[in-house]
Amino acid sequence: MNRLRTTLLAGVLLCAGLAHADQRLWAWTYGSAMLEPGEAELEHYTTLESPDWSQRETNLAAVQQFELEIGMGPRLDAAVYQVFSREPGASLDWTGYKVRLRWRLNRDPEALGHPLLYLEHKNNNTLSDAAAEAKLLLSQRFGMLDLAFNPVVELHGDDVEFESLAGVSVPLSPRLNLGCEARFSEHGHYLGPVISHGGEGLWAVLGAGWRLGSAEPSDITHELRLILGVRVKE
Repeated sequence: MNRLRTTLLAGVLLCAGLAHADQRLWAWTYGSAMLEPGEAELEHYTTLESPDWSQRETNLAAVQQFELEIGMGPRLDAAVYQVFSREPGASLDWTGYKVRLRWRLNRDPEALGHPLLYLEHKNNNTLSDAAAEAKLLLSQRFGMLDLAFNPVVELHGDDVEFESLAGVSVPLSPRLNLGCEARFSEHGHYLGPVISHGGEGLWAVLGAGWRLGSAEPSDITHELRLILGVRVKE
């Protein structure tokens, strides 16, 4: 717990002091930004989940993801994730990987909605639980307001699951943005605030989600996610 608190505190302080970023605006929802050919980016995700935040000392689960993202072409980038998880009372272990491609559907990067196709393959650490995911990434700026919407379909064995994510964000300064995002799926609906800060080469996002409506005792009711990103140019 102390190590997780230290990580989150460092992220909050970084949010308050970052400069120069090509920033990401949401913690779960994707906008339509892509890497340029020859660029690379390192991202670190920390996600905390709890079915009862008042009892988080004993029931808090954590997921750490390390991502290497590379710009492959004018309309294509790719990424590899290594995923580590910690269940309540257990140690942090490597639990799997993810590989994804992101393709700009329109040759004009300023096309309405800036549509991108996001394709992802993931599996566990024994290669026995493969799944595939497809997302349509849409985003648009209206004046000072940034909007994004991601319909998602996931194939997991014989199961097909659908999810929708949406985000809204407004700038408070050239490098600081405040917004909220929502997620809707058969596993639950979540809503929460998000703050992002950064500039060219370095950025951070901190978001939270609270479950809407009723929940079973084992359902996740509170989520917190911190993402740190560092961009490297060729």
